[in-house]
Formats: sequence, structure tokens, C-alpha cells
Amino acid sequence: MTSYKEGVTIVTIVLPNGAEIVGRYTKTQKDQYILYKPRLVQAGESALSFVSGICMTGATSPIEVAFKFTSVMFMVETDPTIANAWREATGTKNVIVPEKSGLIM
Repeated sequence: MTSYKEGVTIVTIVLPNGAEIVGRYTKTQKDQYILYKPRLVQAGESALSFVSGICMTGATSPIEVAFKFTSVMFMVETDPTIANAWREATGTKNVIVPEKSGLIM
């Protein structure tokens, strides 16, 4: 099983209908994957784009969404080019949080 770094790894979740959701993996909680700023990927004639949400009637730009394991076909690390586009679209930058607290010199 692949291990994803919480709060750092950008992942793609594929749903049973083939929809792809890109977001930052936050954590696994009980029977759910939690994604930060998830965006639905939309395929156009010549390019991919992000929808500012995950469904047509849902809230725009949700901050965090839980996806039940039973609703996810698979989850993979997102291609770096797409991950960078997600960061740009969401105004998100990677912030590395140290595992231990301490003084940085």
C-alpha cells in the first residue's frame, strides 16, 4: 500500500462513475479519505480544467470533503504537472511541517 504524506501529497481519487477528484490528502479517518480543497477534473476539447467544487449543486470551493472508502475506486498520487495546476487553481502552496517541534537554527 502506498503511504501518502498527510497535508502534503496531492492525490487523485477516482469515483465509480469515472469522475476524478484532485485534492491534498489530509488524513484517513475511520472509513473515509479526507481531502483538502478537492476539485473535480473536467475534460475539455483540448485541455483539462478544474471545476470549483466537486458536484454541480454543491457549495463552491469546499475546504475539506470526506470520501467513503466504498465510494472510491482507487486513489493515486497526482501527476506533478496536474498537482502544480491544482496548487495554482486553489492558491495553495506546500508547507512542510516538521515532525518534531524544536528550535531551527
